[in-house]
Amino acid sequence: MHPNKHPNQQAPNLPFVVHKGLSLFICAITFFYSLWNLVYLKLYLLASIELIIASFSLFFFIQALKKQDKKWQHYTLVGMITILVLLTPLQGDIRAGSLYWSILLPFVYFMMFGSRVGLILSLLLVFPVLYIIYTKTTHEGFLPYRAMINYTFAHFCVWCLCYIYESQHQKDNLRLRNMALEDSLTGVKNRYALDAAFEHIDQHNIKAFMLLIDIDHFKDINDKFGHEIGNHILREMADNLQMYANEEDVYRLGGEEFIIILREWYEQDVYSTAESLRRFIENTRFHQHDLQLQTTISIGISRFLPGQSLSDFLRTADQNLYLAKQQGRNRVIHTLF
Repeated sequence: MHPNKHPNQQAPNLPFVVHKGLSLFICAITFFYSLWNLVYLKLYLLASIELIIASFSLFFFIQALKKQDKKWQHYTLVGMITILVLLTPLQGDIRAGSLYWSILLPFVYFMMFGSRVGLILSLLLVFPVLYIIYTKTTHEGFLPYRAMINYTFAHFCVWCLCYIYESQHQKDNLRLRNMALEDSLTGVKNRYALDAAFEHIDQHNIKAFMLLIDIDHFKDINDKFGHEIGNHILREMADNLQMYANEEDVYRLGGEEFIIILREWYEQDVYSTAESLRRFIENTRFHQHDLQLQTTISIGISRFLPGQSLSDFLRTADQNLYLAKQQGRNRVIHTLF
């Protein structure tokens, strides 16, 4: 990574946090139960399986501490927990209540894998649990059927709570992510989103061009008509820019400066699009209250070079924008040909 980049600092996600805590908890509790089953209950097979699970859980916890855990480790850990929960009542006496742990499994599934996979795994869990209840419960007084009905309703309630929580959690995360990456005034992407976009371009060596756009004499507009009119022009300008590029590729750098990133375009098309945009803004009237304002833009264009930092990519466009300002504004300057 180049020293001039501004990498996104990401907090650990929920599956990572759950995996780390769960692996340590499973390691401790399976080790305890393995000793119990080995010494007191003489369930040697179950104790051996629990020791193996404890060893794997300890390994997964160490990997998580090093932030080297992989997706397959998440699935393996959850799979081992599920097998242990189902195997314990089959090997022992169901009256000991070990099957009660199965109620917690949907929570684990949803937190680790999201609503879709959590739904599938929770649904699949019902069938082996009902089989265990039916085969291991005495058949006096229709007890197996009553127990199966009670478990099914309880499991369904837990599943509903998990699904509602996880669905809302995903919506909130998406909303917060959009808020973090969007400019609150204009609705286009902000500088943080630009950093992420450039990182993708750099990693995949994508042919890309930057249009650095500045509204000419914008300070005069603010001084003469006030910031409310200036903000209205910024919002309309953002809408107009999105007509010439994908809305995901328009960014507000700050103040009256905007950026458009064009990926996999030909040089001639980049320049002609910038010129077309400049002429369109020149002939556009910005309406607010009883005012009809006209303004122009200056554009500096740069091309991404492999190994270039975002600062260098931006600096070249800024130099061309400066030349456009020096030469009288309302023009496009580039170094493409």
